[in-house]
Amino acid sequence: MTRAEAYFDDAIRNGELSHAYLLESARPEEAQAAARRIVRRIACEKGTGCGNCASCRAFDSGNHPDIIVLRKEKDAPSVREVREQLLDDIGIRPYRFPRKIYLIDEAEKLNIQSQNAMLKTLEEPPAYAMIFLVTSNRNAFLPTVLSRVVSLKADEVRPEEAEEEAAADALFDYIRRAEFLTAAQMSGIAAEMKSRGMDPEIIITTLNGFVRDVLAVKSGAEEKLLYPAQRLTAFDWSARMSDRFLRELWEKLGTGRAALSSNGNPDLVIELVFLKIKEGLLSRDESD
Repeated sequence: MTRAEAYFDDAIRNGELSHAYLLESARPEEAQAAARRIVRRIACEKGTGCGNCASCRAFDSGNHPDIIVLRKEKDAPSVREVREQLLDDIGIRPYRFPRKIYLIDEAEKLNIQSQNAMLKTLEEPPAYAMIFLVTSNRNAFLPTVLSRVVSLKADEVRPEEAEEEAAADALFDYIRRAEFLTAAQMSGIAAEMKSRGMDPEIIITTLNGFVRDVLAVKSGAEEKLLYPAQRLTAFDWSARMSDRFLRELWEKLGTGRAALSSNGNPDLVIELVFLKIKEGLLSRDESD
């Protein structure tokens, strides 16, 4: 978890979200992935990024009606695109959910005219609206823009969170090696991850996000990955698992989450999930 994600954890929990943010990373794909993890959690009906609520499901399918990613015809968004997709749209209330969130990737490419056009909206958006400027260079913005947003480093990790990153790396190592794991090894994953500070619910949430990445790869939207560092594994799964099987795995994750909520045995829950993953990697069904 990055500093930015920890900041939003606290802000969501305490009801202290602002209306406009700038998320910066020298690596654009990391800034965009972090922004999507954050937005998913903000939009979640439970405030956790649960993966099961209507908002999370809509986000994971790429069809959330109240999360708008600014589209651009050329390399940089034009004033017209900013006006049509953000400024003229933001006055329309959310369709289904409490918040309406706007994401502008590569926002450093906004020209001076576009930035100036956004100033009033950045200062006084409707109460239901949030704007995220996702960028690799905060120096490209006018001081008047920077004064109206909360600026956060998307890839900066707090020292005390190094153990969390190590736990995530260990989990993805299991994910990469899933087809070679024995049942005994799978049955010990939950206990090992817990010893690293990762609860079974977080394992399920991480797997939900990764399956969402695999589906994004299958649909040609790999620029939207939540876990870009795991891109090669996502491409491997997308080539070897059918859409039908991925739907089954998604359902298995939902069943696992429900079992954990009912005090099910975490070792068994996680073992069954990894057995399902292994099944999909070893015997791909071409029929969807």
